[in-house]
Amino acid sequence: MQPSTILFESLTLGEKFSTGIITMVLGMLVVFTVLLIIMLILQIIGAAFAAKDKKAAAKKDQAAEDTPAPTAAPVEEAAVESEEIVAAITAAIAVMTEAPVGSFRVVSFKKTTAKAAWNKK
Repeated sequence: MQPSTILFESLTLGEKFSTGIITMVLGMLVVFTVLLIIMLILQIIGAAFAAKDKKAAAKKDQAAEDTPAPTAAPVEEAAVESEEIVAAITAAIAVMTEAPVGSFRVVSFKKTTAKAAWNKK
């Protein structure tokens, strides 16, 4: 027999129970200590990156303050589109989406920077 087995068999039930409790508490203490160390390391790293981000944001704000803001030109009211232009746009949309003309309604027009559907390929 091994010496540890002989030692364990010689303990009373109360001594076995207290040994188990002590082992459990020590194990939990080790686990939570390691978790605490990991948490502290992550907080330190997070603080370092936050400081770096603040410096970058401050430089960006300083650069934005140094450059003059462009003045906005006054926008004139858009002329009302004629019915023929609306009909042509509606027909073009119907052809591109392969949907019947009556299945949708054109509500507004907005200029976009996206590539036209017929230029894609």
